[in-house]
Amino acid sequence: MKKRIQSFAVGVTALALLLVPVETFAAGPSDNASANARVKVVKPVRITTQSDMDFGEVLTSASAGTVVLSTDGTVAGNGGAYLFDDTNAQAAAFRVSGEGLEVYNITLPTSVTLSESGGGTMTLNSFNHDATGVLANNGQEDFSVGATLNMGAEQVQGDYSGSFTVSVNYP
Repeated sequence: MKKRIQSFAVGVTALALLLVPVETFAAGPSDNASANARVKVVKPVRITTQSDMDFGEVLTSASAGTVVLSTDGTVAGNGGAYLFDDTNAQAAAFRVSGEGLEVYNITLPTSVTLSESGGGTMTLNSFNHDATGVLANNGQEDFSVGATLNMGAEQVQGDYSGSFTVSVNYP
């Protein structure tokens, strides 16, 4: 009878082990934590042209010269470049838009070639701007770009034109 009781006890113990939930055998205590995720989507910085650059009308001469167009639209002839009519003179104007109060950078060209249909060319250089580089509360800033026109001696007469690119980006 003793063997039966031992056998019964072993059988009951084995059955009890099978009925115990698996979690009770997990190693050590566990814990978990939560984290928040966040992102701020910012308006991209954009630039649009408000008006083109115009140096007005200049006279050619036997000497080379320059015409300086300031960001305020005033022009000044130097050397052999003489102003004939500056009525239409104006700096190029641009509008930057993006996220309000954000800082942005401006990249201006170093040199641009203007040409006319007869083959004459002139260069623009010394580009400059009057921007603050910080967008207002409304996310905009208007600014102007001036440059220096380099005329050769006896510059070929004609209507000269060319284009240039002004770029903006967030730093």
